[in-house]
Amino acid sequence: MQRSTAILLITLLLASIAGIALGKYTGHLPLTPHKEKIVVVTFPNLKGDVELLVKGCNIKVVSLAPPGVDPHSYTLSPEKAKLARNAILVVSTGHAPFELSLRKIVPPDKLVEINKIPGIKLAKLPGSDKVNPHLPILDPHNYKVFINYVRWKLGEVLPKCYDKLYGNMVNVTIALSDITRGDQGILGKPLQPRPAVITSPPLQYAVQWLGLRPVLLLSPGEGANPPPGIVEKVKNILENDGVAVVMTVPPHGEPYSKLDAWLINVAKEVNATVFAVPAPFALNSTIKVIYYVSIEATALSIPSAATGNTG
Repeated sequence: MQRSTAILLITLLLASIAGIALGKYTGHLPLTPHKEKIVVVTFPNLKGDVELLVKGCNIKVVSLAPPGVDPHSYTLSPEKAKLARNAILVVSTGHAPFELSLRKIVPPDKLVEINKIPGIKLAKLPGSDKVNPHLPILDPHNYKVFINYVRWKLGEVLPKCYDKLYGNMVNVTIALSDITRGDQGILGKPLQPRPAVITSPPLQYAVQWLGLRPVLLLSPGEGANPPPGIVEKVKNILENDGVAVVMTVPPHGEPYSKLDAWLINVAKEVNATVFAVPAPFALNSTIKVIYYVSIEATALSIPSAATGNTG
C-alpha cells in the first residue's frame, strides 16, 4: 500500500472517530434510555477506541472523567459511580485514585484494567525500578493487545455482536499497521536511538517504540523552575543529540503544562530537537495520539539536505 493510500485510510478512520464523538454516527437507531447498554471508560481518550469496537452493536460508551480534565485529579461522583456499577463493562487504566475506587463497586469480571491485561508490556520509569502505569497503550504493541482483549471481553457479554466486534477489531488493527509500519506506512522509519528528556510518564510509551530512549523524567512537582542541578543535566543530555519530548494541547499545540513550556525553552537555548506529543486527555481516542506521534516522527526522520543525516 502506498503512503498516500495509507494516509487516506487513516483520515477516514479519524473522521469516523470524530463523527462518533460529535454524535453524528447514524449506523443504528438509539435505544431508549431504560434499555440502552452502556460501556464505561475512565479516561476520555479511551472512549473513541471502544466506540470503534462497538460500532453497529447498539452500545453507548461513556467516559467518567470529562474531556480536557486531567483524570488523575478527578473525583468520582455518586452518579458516575452508579453508572459504572450498572455498565456491562468498565475499562480502566487501573492507576488513578478514582479508578482504584472502582474495584470496590464493579465486579472483577466486568472490570478491565489495562495494566493487568495479559500481553501488555510495562516499562520501568527512566532512572527508576518502578513500573510506569501511565497509558501503556500509547505504545502500538500494547494498543493492539488492548483492542483485542476488550473485543474478547465485550464478546462475552454481547455474543450476538461477536462478528461485528471481530470485524471492527480487524479494521482498527489494519489502520494501526498502516500508521506504524515502515517505508510503506505513514511512519517512514524508526528514529535513531537518541536519548530523550520527558516531562510526564505517558510520554515514555508515546516515543519509546519509535527508537527514542527516555533517560530522564522531569517530575511535574518541580513546576516551571527545576533546581539548577536538573537544569544542567537536561542541557547536557540535549546538547549530546538528545530530544526534548513535551506534551502539547491540540489543535494549536500550546504546552500542556509550565514544565512543558520550560523544557521547550531550554531546548531552544541549546538548539535541540523538540518532539511534541498531543495530550491524550484532549483527544477522543488513543489511536489518534499514535497517528499524530507517527506524523511527528516522520518529519524528524527526513534526512537533512545539507548533511544527509536523520533527526
